[in-house]
Amino acid sequence: LRSQPSSLSFLAAMASPARLNTAQSEGNLSNMSRGGMSETRKAKLMDLKKREDLKDALVDKFKVRFGHGGAGKSSDEMSVCSETIANEVNRFARSATITEANLMRLEGRLQGRAQGQLPKIGEDNQSMISGVSGYSTMSRARSLTSLAGKNLVQGSGAPKSYDRSSRVLRKDRDDQRAYEIKIRDEESSKKKNEEANLVEKIIDEMEEEQRRFEKKKEKTKKSMKKVFEENMADQQKRNQGKRDQMVKEAADMKEYNRILDEQEAQRAEELAQRMERQGELMKKLMSNMDATKKGAGANDAQRALAQQEEQ
Repeated sequence: LRSQPSSLSFLAAMASPARLNTAQSEGNLSNMSRGGMSETRKAKLMDLKKREDLKDALVDKFKVRFGHGGAGKSSDEMSVCSETIANEVNRFARSATITEANLMRLEGRLQGRAQGQLPKIGEDNQSMISGVSGYSTMSRARSLTSLAGKNLVQGSGAPKSYDRSSRVLRKDRDDQRAYEIKIRDEESSKKKNEEANLVEKIIDEMEEEQRRFEKKKEKTKKSMKKVFEENMADQQKRNQGKRDQMVKEAADMKEYNRILDEQEAQRAEELAQRMERQGELMKKLMSNMDATKKGAGANDAQRALAQQEEQ
């Protein structure tokens, strides 16, 4: 890989320039269709697949370069086991931006392992990032190694120069570690903020849903109250109609009875008048009969007297 920068450029072009472990929102749920996957989700999955393919390609290339039986090792380099290569690539993929410079730094890190320059305690877990050049650090370490050898041969000036270079190297490592911690803290803070915003959004949606429910409940309550009041008004109207009908029927019955009583009294009065007239008529008839009898008796006496006189 060191002798093939175009290959590193190709691998860098395969990946997204974004950090591999950057937390990204899944997007609003309303963008997801019921029947399938959103375009954002598909793009994210394709991006993850490309990065996994890139990791596999890096592991394979570094195995050829630094692995057992690899043809690309120098005479002063040892073989690096496959597990170590895979771990370095995974750490790189989790924290580093995929650029040609960072790929060269990763190669320098593995080359340092091949030359027996193991990371210090705690440094092995630090992520490689582009802010401070890890590759430059490894290159500086190799230069210092050769410089130290030359100075030991030359004699007096070597320890002082080596100490100054070591201090520069330690300062670079400290700066890199501080920058990595800063980036990690920023990403952690960003993730916490995203989670807090998501929780706040969910709470707001729940409160809005509760307000809509209460509003709907109040509207339903008012509607039911209105229907109840209308039913009560109709019932009262019907009851009043029944009462009015009963009063009217009672008045009609009273009037009917009054008319019957009047007719009965009238008939009784007419009967009394008729009986009175019949009584008066009978009295007249009796008087006439008495008069007739008296007249007949007088006639008989006169006839008898006349007969006597004739004799």
